[in-house]
Amino acid sequence: MTLALSALVDESTFTAAGLLSPDLTGQRITGRRVVLEWIVRSWLQPRGRNRLAPNSGVDIRNLENATIDDLEKERWRTALQRTAVKAALGYALSVDVTVAHADRTTTVLGRVVLVDGSIETLAVSIGAVGSLVKFGGTL
Repeated sequence: MTLALSALVDESTFTAAGLLSPDLTGQRITGRRVVLEWIVRSWLQPRGRNRLAPNSGVDIRNLENATIDDLEKERWRTALQRTAVKAALGYALSVDVTVAHADRTTTVLGRVVLVDGSIETLAVSIGAVGSLVKFGGTL
């Protein structure tokens, strides 16, 4: 039996500024935000690291300062989309992913349709300054 989306509770791994924290931040998150963080976490960790979704994980930090072509961008987009669906543990009806790359900075935009019909967005940027995450918008 799956918990209702509104009943989900977790602790954030992102600071208020959108930076990945090496430890849990102590900030309690609930509902939709939990699913969004699960997705972003799956994008920032190697495959097999998430005990709840052991077959998910694509570490986009490998793209930091990278130079990638359109074919490689499409491979990443497909892998990120597949990983997001797995990491959402059935709470996402669909996840659309866009990967943009310019000036050695890669930005991943996600549009997540959750089981309650709500649409959430998220953005992750990887580049010279490290990783930056924004929930509910674009960078």
